[in-house]
Amino acid sequence: MMTFVSLLSACNDEAESTDDNSGSTNSVASEVSTKGTKVTVQTETALAKRAVSIFAGKIKENLSTAIRESGPMKALRVCNHKMPKLTAHLSDVYGKQLSRVSLNYRNPNNAPDNWQREILEDFETRKALGENVKLMAYAEIVTHQGQKQFRFMKAIPTENSCLTCHGTTLSPKLHKRINTLYPKDKAIGYEQGDIRGAFVFVNNLQ
Repeated sequence: MMTFVSLLSACNDEAESTDDNSGSTNSVASEVSTKGTKVTVQTETALAKRAVSIFAGKIKENLSTAIRESGPMKALRVCNHKMPKLTAHLSDVYGKQLSRVSLNYRNPNNAPDNWQREILEDFETRKALGENVKLMAYAEIVTHQGQKQFRFMKAIPTENSCLTCHGTTLSPKLHKRINTLYPKDKAIGYEQGDIRGAFVFVNNLQ
């Protein structure tokens, strides 16, 4: 059982901004370092929001470029080949664990663990109660296997641009290719404004 030390249930628009994502990932890494900083949920959340903003910006940049140049089939190839490498690279650069998870995942590697599933289900409840998905987040410090660990999740809203590959009506050619790459795909049937999943930021504290 996790020991809850502190909790933050919402964030501001900063995590949505991607205007400052053009810098190199190495330069950004220094900005998310916790060295010399007193660790609190607030300080860790600020770092998590920054890292997630960079992460989201890089994903959007890669997918937008692929769609603009070659259409959704190219974007699908980017998701299949480039995104896992990008996720691993950013995690290494930051020295943190960055990932994406979803209740209805396309890639099995994005399946949530028990804690992540609990938060995703809570997000759905909060959405049903009228909370803005774009601002929806959760952060806490827990004791996990004898070590304090900061955990942060930021909901990913389904935008109109997502519906080409994740909506209710997909082109037969695209749908066939998705099924070839992801035989157990669960990530279709979304509508704009749905919770597509969440970004995850985890930091093992010293």
